[in-house]
Amino acid sequence: MAAPDGFVTDNFKTTNSTDGHQVPVRVYRPAGLDKEAPALIFIHGGGFVMGDVSSRDPICLGLAHHRQCAVISAYYRLAPKHPFAAGFEDCYTALEWLAKEPVEAGFCPDVPPPSVAGGFRVFRHCNGLDGQLLCVLGGRQPAQ
Repeated sequence: MAAPDGFVTDNFKTTNSTDGHQVPVRVYRPAGLDKEAPALIFIHGGGFVMGDVSSRDPICLGLAHHRQCAVISAYYRLAPKHPFAAGFEDCYTALEWLAKEPVEAGFCPDVPPPSVAGGFRVFRHCNGLDGQLLCVLGGRQPAQ
């Protein structure tokens, strides 16, 4: 995807630790975004059976713009071709990649990576995002 003016998009591949599958990951960020800004994992809807990253580009770009954060979205495998939990594992792989490889993802390594216990929160936002799953990873929040 060609990024619209004012945005940067990058595509990476990370490896699923469960079965070695290469998981493509797309990172969206406003141009000039501080490397200490928070990141958000966006998992597109479709029940692990349909949908893809590209179909949700406008949502991810909108989130990046309005929240001034980076948005990471994984091309997870879909059922029935790939039985559950392949897609779920791919999404978790994207989360692990961001926590372990912040420099590759474009973030400052001095910001501590999130801990599974308390460094991020997962929530389902059904109003306006069609039930997509979001995971917000802590970064340094801008001063109020």
